[in-house]
Amino acid sequence: MKNRFLNSRQCELLAHRGDKASIDILINALSASDPLQVRVADYALGLVESVEGVARIRHHLFRAPLAVQRNHAALYFKRRGLRDILEEALEAGAIDAVQARSR
Repeated sequence: MKNRFLNSRQCELLAHRGDKASIDILINALSASDPLQVRVADYALGLVESVEGVARIRHHLFRAPLAVQRNHAALYFKRRGLRDILEEALEAGAIDAVQARSR
């Protein structure tokens, strides 16, 4: 699915599936040059509820190759009020202080 626009329904299905491969697809879509694609993928990422999906987002928070991907992973945890994991990512150098501590 690389370089292919994912519509909102596809992104929602990936989010609800919540497995490793689905989360990877959503994270990769966050680096698209199309702002609409990024917006749709970010929205869908917020729908992830599965234990495997949350764990995979955490993985990307610390190990995604692009800052934009790590920042969206940080937003996922920030929106849920999970600040401890953001502090952990800050200490590990995965995200900056602005991303970790902004409201």
